Amino acid sequence: MSMYGGYNGVSSVRWAGQDDIDKVIEIRNEYIETDMLADRTKEFIRNRLGKSCFVAYCENIGIAIMDVIEIMPNLTGITGKVGYIQCVYVKKQYRKRGVATELIKMLQRKGYELGLDYLELKASRMGKPLYRKLGFAQVFNWETRMKFIYVREDDLET
Repeated sequence: MSMYGGYNGVSSVRWAGQDDIDKVIEIRNEYIETDMLADRTKEFIRNRLGKSCFVAYCENIGIAIMDVIEIMPNLTGITGKVGYIQCVYVKKQYRKRGVATELIKMLQRKGYELGLDYLELKASRMGKPLYRKLGFAQVFNWETRMKFIYVREDDLET
C-alpha cells in the first residue's frame, strides 16, 4: 500500500484496502447523492479491489476509483488495456487543497505500472480544468459516443 504525505492540513492519500470499503461506499454515496447502489457497489469493489478496481483514498475526505477493462486492441490502444476513472470526489470543505490532484496522480501512476494504453473519464465542468492540468485531453473525433440501455423489470423493482 503506497502512502503519500499529508498536505494543506489534509491527511495522507493511500490505496484503499478491504477494511476501507464501507468508508469508500459512504463517500461515493455522497457523490452520487443516493445509497441505492451501495450493496452492489460494495460487492463490486470487494471482489475486484487491487485486481481490476483501484481506489485512491484520502481518509474520510475523498476518493478516486479506476476500473481496468480490456477491449479489443485498436489504433489508440494496442494492448486493449484501458483505465476508466469512474469517480473522483472530494468533500466540499476539503476542496482546493490538492486532494483531487493527488488522488488522480495515484491513478495515473498505477495505470502506467499496469501498462494501460490510456486513462479515460467523463469530466464535469468543475473537474475539467484539473484534468487538463494533469495531462488529460478532450477527445474530438469523427465518432459520436452512443449508448443503448437495457431496462429490465427486476431493475425497476429495486
